[in-house]
Amino acid sequence: SDDYINIGNEANLNLSTNLSISVWVKFTSATITGVNGLFGKWDSVTGSGNQKGYFLAVLDDEKLYFYTSSNGSNATAVSSPVLTDLDKWNHFTVTYNAGAVTFYRNGVSIGTGTGESSIFASSANAYIGAYQNGLNLVNGEMSKVQVFNNTLTATEVKELYSGASV
Repeated sequence: SDDYINIGNEANLNLSTNLSISVWVKFTSATITGVNGLFGKWDSVTGSGNQKGYFLAVLDDEKLYFYTSSNGSNATAVSSPVLTDLDKWNHFTVTYNAGAVTFYRNGVSIGTGTGESSIFASSANAYIGAYQNGLNLVNGEMSKVQVFNNTLTATEVKELYSGASV
């Protein structure tokens, strides 16, 4: 619960119109506190030059959030319905296609929304288990974090959940 990975500013993670993020996560408690950053390229720290791109997190209202920014400064948040059993292993996937966001839990779609129509090519480092300079760590365990440069189909998400390679 106090570890994260700083991937650096990898150009292949500047995904502007299509992406999918998949992660297994088990929180320490069923009650979430604060922001638990799962994956993102995001930096809104004062003086960083507005480098917001995208990030996926679970917040203390126990919803999955996907944030996108089209200009590095302003952002749109899309959220899932309230989640339960967060202290058990869950497979979360978010897909993004030019603003269309779909959330999946354990291979099943749980909600949709609309984010920014494109994502800013942020120079921020990418983080697993945190976001924004290693802040807002996940209070729990994570496994099999995957980022795709395309929008996975519902069938592909279900295959990921069942252990098939996509």
